[in-house]
Amino acid sequence: MAYFRIGKSTEAKQMLALAAETIEEKTDDVLDSTVGFMPLPWFDWIECLMLYQEANRLITGKDQLEDLGLQDMEQRARTVLRP
Repeated sequence: MAYFRIGKSTEAKQMLALAAETIEEKTDDVLDSTVGFMPLPWFDWIECLMLYQEANRLITGKDQLEDLGLQDMEQRARTVLRP
């Protein structure tokens, strides 16, 4: 977001892409591990997703999270939580 605000849109898009890759990697780590595993504290994960969404909105104009594997994580959680 800082790059974007100082007019460096190319760098901002590169950093946004790097953030998306990192989120995808961490999501894959969760999906490849036992249920309940988180690669970082849950509150940091939520903050990361919120900041990514804010940056994505600012840089691309899109108001939603792209599919970064998060739907797979949600589906896994729903499967585990079903009685």
